[in-house]
Amino acid sequence: MKSNDFDGMNCPIAKVMSALNDRWGVLIMRDLLLGLRRYDELKNSTNITNATLSDRLKVLEKNGLIEKKIYQFKPERYEYVPTPKGQKIGLVILMMLQLGNIFDQEEQIPPQLIAVEKNSHIPISFAIINSKTQAIVNPHQVAIIAGPVADEKTRWRLEQAQKYQSVSRNNYD
Repeated sequence: MKSNDFDGMNCPIAKVMSALNDRWGVLIMRDLLLGLRRYDELKNSTNITNATLSDRLKVLEKNGLIEKKIYQFKPERYEYVPTPKGQKIGLVILMMLQLGNIFDQEEQIPPQLIAVEKNSHIPISFAIINSKTQAIVNPHQVAIIAGPVADEKTRWRLEQAQKYQSVSRNNYD
C-alpha cells in the first residue's frame, strides 16, 4: 500500500488527493462512476497490474469511497460500488473530464467523453455559483480565504499567495 504523504496536512485538497491515493485511484473511480463494477472490467479498462489494482481497491475501500459486495460465492467474487462519499468524488472526476475536453479542444481534438444531462442528453457545463444568490460567478472573481480553523501553515500560504495575486490573475486572462 502506498504511504499517505498527506497525513497531518490540514488542507481540503490534500484530503481529496489522499482519499484517491494516486492516479490509479482516479482512473478506478472514473470507471466505477461510469458503471464498471468487477475486477476484470477495471483491469481491462486501465491495463493496471493485478497487484496495483488490488492495492488501490483496498485503499479506496479503506478511505470510504467504495464498498465491496459479493456477487458469487464459489469461488468468492466481488464487485465494487461507489459509496455516497465516492459519488461526491465524481464531481472532481467530472471537472477533470470537462477540463480535459477543453485541453483537447485547444488542440482541435474531438472529445472522447462528454458529460450530459441524463434525460435530454444535452451537454452540461460546470459553473461557480454564489451560495447565497445562486448567481454564476466569474472565475476571475473567486478568492480563497482562510476558514475558521485554518492553521498557521494555511494562513502563511495565503499570505504568500497575496504577494503574487495581481500577477497570477493576469495569467488567467
